[in-house]
Amino acid sequence: MSGWAAIRFVPLRALSAALFAALVWISPVSAEPVGVIGAAEDGLDRLIFAWPGPVEYSAERFGDTLMIRFTRPIEGPVAEAAAGLNRFVRSARIGSDGRSVIVELTGNHRMRTDRNGNQVIVDLMARGTDPVVAAPAPAAPSSSPPPSTPVAAQSLAPTAPAERSQAPANAQAAPELGVRIGRHPDYDRIVFDWSGPVEYTVTPGAGEARVQFSRPARIDDANVRRELPEALRGFASQATGDGTVATIPVPAGRSVDAFRSGSKVVVDVRRDGKGQAVAKAPAAAAPAQPQQPPPASASPGPAAKIPPATAPAPRTAVAPPVPAPLSAPTPRIADTAPLPPAQSAGAKGAGAVGATPAAPVPAAGPPPQPGGVVSFERAGTGTISGPPLQVLASVANEALSIRFEWPDPVAAVVFPRAGYVWVAFDREATLDFSTITGVNNQIAGQPEQIPVDIGSALRIPVVEGVNPRVWRDGNTWVLDLQPQASRPDVPLRVDAQMVSPQGPRLFIPMEGVGRPIVALDPEVGDGLFMVPITTLSRGIDGDRTYPELTILASVQGVVVRPRLDGVEVRVLPDGVALTTEGGLLLSGPAPRTGSEAFSGRGFAGMPAGLPPGRIFDMSNWRLGDANAFQDQRQSLQLRISEATSISRSGPRLELAQFYFARGLAAEAIGLLRTIEQSDEDLAKRPDVKALRGASDFMLGRYAEASASLADPNLNGFSEAELWRGASAAAQGHWNEAVEHFARAGEIPGGYPRNYTTELALLAAEAAIRAGDYRGAGSFLDVIAEGAPTPAEKARIDFLRARVLMASGDEETALDIWRNLASGEDRWARVRSERALIEDALAKNKISTQEAADRLDLLRYAWRGDRLEFELLRELGKLRLGENDYEQGLDALRQAVTFFPNNPETREAAQDLTKTFSDIFTRGAVEGMTPLQALALYDEFRELTPVGQAGDKIIEGLADRLVRVDLLDRAARLLDRQVKFRLQGVEKARVGSRLAVIHLLDRQPDSAIKALDESVAPGLSEGLAQERRRLRSRAIFELGDAQGALKLLEGDSSREADFLLADIYWRTQNWVEAAKIFRKLVGNAGLDGSRIKPDAAQFILNWAVSLSLSENAEGLNRLRQLYSSQMDNTPYREAFRLITNSTTGQPDDFMRLTERFEEIGQFQAFLSSYRDKLKEGTLSATN
Repeated sequence: MSGWAAIRFVPLRALSAALFAALVWISPVSAEPVGVIGAAEDGLDRLIFAWPGPVEYSAERFGDTLMIRFTRPIEGPVAEAAAGLNRFVRSARIGSDGRSVIVELTGNHRMRTDRNGNQVIVDLMARGTDPVVAAPAPAAPSSSPPPSTPVAAQSLAPTAPAERSQAPANAQAAPELGVRIGRHPDYDRIVFDWSGPVEYTVTPGAGEARVQFSRPARIDDANVRRELPEALRGFASQATGDGTVATIPVPAGRSVDAFRSGSKVVVDVRRDGKGQAVAKAPAAAAPAQPQQPPPASASPGPAAKIPPATAPAPRTAVAPPVPAPLSAPTPRIADTAPLPPAQSAGAKGAGAVGATPAAPVPAAGPPPQPGGVVSFERAGTGTISGPPLQVLASVANEALSIRFEWPDPVAAVVFPRAGYVWVAFDREATLDFSTITGVNNQIAGQPEQIPVDIGSALRIPVVEGVNPRVWRDGNTWVLDLQPQASRPDVPLRVDAQMVSPQGPRLFIPMEGVGRPIVALDPEVGDGLFMVPITTLSRGIDGDRTYPELTILASVQGVVVRPRLDGVEVRVLPDGVALTTEGGLLLSGPAPRTGSEAFSGRGFAGMPAGLPPGRIFDMSNWRLGDANAFQDQRQSLQLRISEATSISRSGPRLELAQFYFARGLAAEAIGLLRTIEQSDEDLAKRPDVKALRGASDFMLGRYAEASASLADPNLNGFSEAELWRGASAAAQGHWNEAVEHFARAGEIPGGYPRNYTTELALLAAEAAIRAGDYRGAGSFLDVIAEGAPTPAEKARIDFLRARVLMASGDEETALDIWRNLASGEDRWARVRSERALIEDALAKNKISTQEAADRLDLLRYAWRGDRLEFELLRELGKLRLGENDYEQGLDALRQAVTFFPNNPETREAAQDLTKTFSDIFTRGAVEGMTPLQALALYDEFRELTPVGQAGDKIIEGLADRLVRVDLLDRAARLLDRQVKFRLQGVEKARVGSRLAVIHLLDRQPDSAIKALDESVAPGLSEGLAQERRRLRSRAIFELGDAQGALKLLEGDSSREADFLLADIYWRTQNWVEAAKIFRKLVGNAGLDGSRIKPDAAQFILNWAVSLSLSENAEGLNRLRQLYSSQMDNTPYREAFRLITNSTTGQPDDFMRLTERFEEIGQFQAFLSSYRDKLKEGTLSATN
């Protein structure tokens, strides 16, 4: 879980057993031949993996499944080795990744792992028992094929050392052979892609068929097994000097067909048993004959009697190298490294069997990372490093005071042991003891710095009776040594937690935990795990001894001495947890006697006499077994009816507790509500609020449960943390839930089954989300061990599949999900189908569109909780990825709207708004037509961001609408923006744009309204003049020319001239019009340059104005100035006709306008806006 750190002690232990010969397939270079031996003894099943060289490994148990991971690919007879182990081991196989071994157990058994040289040993035994340590024995050779072995198979068996040494070399030189796998309803197909003709034979064996090819080739067995179904993953191949053998498992009831397809050889493993070759039933194997001991200088001790491993049916195999006998460890650290085989046997001899193993020694290593596990597999000596730190000493009043003047705060651990006082800090430093040497004292000797993995540590020899006391002066730690009692000022509590993510464990609540330190005690010869803390004078009062470990007495911090292998020390957010693989052997809290089970109350109203951290006294609240339910309920109800109105709260609370302890939360909550209304003081008591919160949780009222459980008076109670974690998990607050579950540590015994199931499932899911898969398996075991219902089993299987998927066993996880997806339990069916969809999409087996369609159907099968929320979010993302913006945004909007209290709703709402904004601002909208864009905007208008981002979206959309002349739609957009979104100058600016749209749409009254509604102070001169011009145009369009002209007084801008030209032209004030057109023409063309089209238009209209104003002189002068330039414009003929006419009668003008459209109605002002829209956007007009 998050925030956890752990150190696991795995020292070398004596382990001896009779090693029987194992068959090892010769595999391609990607996998190594490993001897795999299975041995059974009373109370013990053992698997031994004899690697040819060093290998790292880890072992994790997930319920009844054990996964052993190696750092290199493994090839060996794993299934055969496990075949004879039927008490604790059901079966074993190589995982789909080729680097792991999956062991199916017969129950929730105890597991222990060990190492001897290159051998990895895994023991399975019943919980509550210690493993049997067997004496070393010589290994047996591999059995020769029995007489019944087919000739084809016998020919493959090694017959001479020369042949065995030659085959591997030839195999390495052989070409690689591709193998393809196909799955069909009636058979599984294996195709060997030979490049040329090859002869082959098929020989049936016991539970298998062997295909002998006449040409050598190399096959990647690990890759083939990954593609094969579960039942055929025992596939193996061997390249020999003159051919290749492929061994294919044939389960009972199945058969094999083989045929050619061109140069390819096809093998079908049929499901109907009607194939040409049927595998023989496995024959009883003969016991292996003991091998003569090697002629060494010393022979191993007597062999322990372990039943011989069942010899599997003959396979193409060579015998593995004989493993060295395992030796027992000695008490000294220097002897913990494994000796060579001959020396080990000679040095230990038979007497080593009865030797008492030394305590395991932790190896130095890197500091644990938060949430990680640091494993120690062999002893180490640590280092002394860091900057120098002066250690000061002084003597006063027969006490030696030693000061460690750290510049910064550090955590410390202090404890006496074996005539020494140990001090350790979680900061590296090289300690300078020179000042202590000069101090004359009769208390302590010369200190010695001890190498440690991290931090710094020292030990000081002291006179008998001298003990430490520790205090602090700022950042300086001060150690006082004098004759005194050794005990901390505040003893730390050690709690036994029987159900936790790691199984039964010990938990020590404390604050200010520093980095853990591992050290070797040079005096005693064992390893110590030291947990320093910053809180002053908190330690363990007296040694605490348990079967697997000892917690040493300390005056500061915690010190753990492991007594057996596999001890873990986990640093949690609020303390330290001690456990082993599968949990400690703890008896749990002692049952309360009748004299202890009194009804008195402790501090803050908590029930008295409960174990530390507990709130609910289930055993007493239940009031007997199921048979007593009716009598006890009636008795409590009678007490309530007989009590006075002011004294009924007590019996009511007892009845509520009775109901709750019986698993009837609904009945309990009714009584608690009555108490809340009638007795406010009792309802506020912490234990009552906890009971109310737990009852609300069981009824699915998670927010109300969290509110009740948030009472500060419940802080520090692990049982309250459990229900807080469950409430947080049920609401999707997974990080918060992980922290609460970590503080809770366990699900107390005695809970009703429906409570335990719900709590354990949520705790398991929280552990999975935190990456604590072993912890998840432990919580699932709590349910599995109690005869789960079909629905509970389905939920367990779903979560176990998640653990297996995260652990790399994808095929098993997918098989589980496939079964659940077609099962009857709706909870597991929906979630399993979703997992399958996500897996297929991640592997590109289905398209995004198909995944979205399947999820869309799936969400209708499960409604109303966080799963639907997650489905909607995922569906929305998939739809958006396919550019289906409307469906994608709609799915995300439903998630936000329907689940406002989900902790991820805020994030989903932010994603929804950002996605909407990105569609309209980052180019996606350009792929839509303006109407499609408008429809999408109108559908999700409420998602428009506030501020400039939203304004930019609206203005951009309005620009597109104006460009395609959808003026009324653009006007509606800007009208809402002006009325509801904008203030001040920006409102006036957009109001001006809206007025332009209304004028272009010939709605002058709407333009005036837009200008009136967007009045704002503090406008710039340019914007104010533009708004006056727009108002002038609107007034003029409504028939008030004089009012329009008045608004333009003092405006000398070119835009004002355009508007004046419009007004004078339409009012036929030709004299003033001629003046304006002359101003608009300016000096254009006077230098002989080509006249631009807009200037040519103004010259033509100037000529018309002069003609109609009967200004012949002006018209003549205009002709002289511009006749040659106008000949190069489209207006050549019109200009000549007008300037050559001496009369300016209106009838002449009408004839001209009928002939030349360019002389028609003139609208220079609005034309200037249209020109701007052609060149840019509406938003660029002001």
